[in-house]
Amino acid sequence: MKLSYLGALVGALGVGLGATALVAGGTMSRATPVATAAVADIATMSIRQRHTLQDMLDLSDGISYDDAARTLGIPGHLQSRRAAGLPDIEDDSRVTVYAWPNPDNSRVVLVFRNDRLIHRTQTGLR
Repeated sequence: MKLSYLGALVGALGVGLGATALVAGGTMSRATPVATAAVADIATMSIRQRHTLQDMLDLSDGISYDDAARTLGIPGHLQSRRAAGLPDIEDDSRVTVYAWPNPDNSRVVLVFRNDRLIHRTQTGLR
């Protein structure tokens, strides 16, 4: 289901960029974009400009990746298990690590085991 977030995000961007100029017979006309929702099995996600320390602290232990991504507003970036800085999880194949970076290189890092949040950390959040 993680790919459906990406599909929804790409679909939303496509609708936003949908106003195009058409050239036909040397004349220009504007096409009116038709707003269509990307088909997804999730609620529409809002796009955040910056993730804060409070955003990370508001996440509850045990929530799923989908719920965390919905709360943070965008899909996370899959990271290596080593990125979490927890040596005891590096060999655990049930563990996945995702980061939500900000433009200033601060980030939220969440660790999931069997799709449940078990650890959260951050770098440079305010």
